[in-house]
Amino acid sequence: MFDLAALFDRPRTPPGAVPRDFTEARKHLLPVLLPLAGLDVMRIGHLGLDTPSPRLEEMFPFRRLAADLGLALAFDDGSSFAVASPAHLEAWGVTLDEGLAVAEARLRHLHAPHFAQAAPGLFVSRFGDAARLAAPELAQQVVGDGEPVAMVPDGEYLLLASSRDEAAIESMLAMAAELLQAPRRLSATPFRLEGGQWRAWLPSHEPVAATLHNLQRKKLADDYDEQSQALRDALERGGQDVFVADHGLLRTEAAPRMLGLSTLAHEVHAWLPLADVVAIQPPGGEVQDTLLVPWAQFRAIAGELLEPLPCVPPRFDYRGGLSESHFERLRGATLTLAEAARDLASHGGAGVR
Repeated sequence: MFDLAALFDRPRTPPGAVPRDFTEARKHLLPVLLPLAGLDVMRIGHLGLDTPSPRLEEMFPFRRLAADLGLALAFDDGSSFAVASPAHLEAWGVTLDEGLAVAEARLRHLHAPHFAQAAPGLFVSRFGDAARLAAPELAQQVVGDGEPVAMVPDGEYLLLASSRDEAAIESMLAMAAELLQAPRRLSATPFRLEGGQWRAWLPSHEPVAATLHNLQRKKLADDYDEQSQALRDALERGGQDVFVADHGLLRTEAAPRMLGLSTLAHEVHAWLPLADVVAIQPPGGEVQDTLLVPWAQFRAIAGELLEPLPCVPPRFDYRGGLSESHFERLRGATLTLAEAARDLASHGGAGVR
């Protein structure tokens, strides 16, 4: 499970400890990176499903950097720590962007991060320096030639390499794979510095692109595993009967990229994860009759039967309704496993990172 307590590993800030006066609060503001999937597990566990549940954005205002990563504002005076809530921003009379501008300026004046070379061309800073992603000025100096690429797989570490150094990028992904097993994992998304701004980046060359894809699919599967368990626990507490579909991984010898898989029985009320392919058992069909349909085609054919849920990573409420007309079109979109793998390599799958 995510060690969410580690995100707030200093004493919980008591009510009233965060100053309501922005002039005082601004002296202690810093940017903080939020693991969105882990926070959503916490939201589900604490708030349950009996009443309409707020989205993460309504609990913690943040700037989304990637599907699994947000940049938020934190009050940190050295003895207590709190992520700024909508109430804090309202009391201070500032927007999230205005508060982050103050926090990022303060971050630049704190101690400079120390980067060690962990492998040729791969530079690593630790001791909670992942949030330094919010102040990228040093990145170009560290990597030298080429556009800097950064990853923050863990709350403690900031990884840097040049986009032109394929071997260093491979080393970065290998280190990220190890750090993503840690309790404070953050994100499997690489960012490239473009015009002074970090933007999510996908390498175009193989085998690095396939390595990154598989790393992201493994991380996504872990996120969905924990989300599934939180949802099942909440459903059990509420006495509700909904099938929470798992997000599985498939791999073929014909293609190096993993496929994310979701399963659907047409007559069962289910909460489906977003996956590369959906395995659908038709009415009266046996296991061998299962249809394997790419998510994009499934959504195009039966999208009116899917209602988005307020979940990170994405999940959809399916209450049945697949007709024979749907199945006729789904059969026409069915692929073999090898075909689905090739389709993924060509089109990028469901687009979840």
